[in-house]
Amino acid sequence: MKTKAVAWVFLCSLLLALAACALGADEGDKGGDLGEGGAEATGGGITWRREGGIAGFCDVVTITLPDEATVSSCASDPPQVREELELTAEQATRLQALIDSLASFDRETSDPGTADAMTITIVFLGRGQAQPSADDVAAIEALAAEVLQTANE
Repeated sequence: MKTKAVAWVFLCSLLLALAACALGADEGDKGGDLGEGGAEATGGGITWRREGGIAGFCDVVTITLPDEATVSSCASDPPQVREELELTAEQATRLQALIDSLASFDRETSDPGTADAMTITIVFLGRGQAQPSADDVAAIEALAAEVLQTANE
């Protein structure tokens, strides 16, 4: 289990680095503030990944402080950045509160389906001490869903 957590943290850092490269390639060096450490360098963040389902989802939402978000499609290898967004002030405040209160964790949930199973993975890099409650996880998922919805509009 610990190896899996390390692998997910590595994957998330890689995705953040890819997002930073894409930002730098498209718009000068705007992505450089993410740095090589990804969410760790910015002080925390969320990587939410949704794979599977009858529709064949494969989305990755990465949200970092102070207010940056990237939505990628993991249907290709490497994942293709679809949208780069700036969080609203309210979203950034919610993210900051979560990062300040919760300890880092990773969580994977799957539904019981076989051919159309949906897997949601969360990698959270926090600075707090509290372990996440069900409400905290729901708040993280809600924030990621809001960012994904904005990118899809």
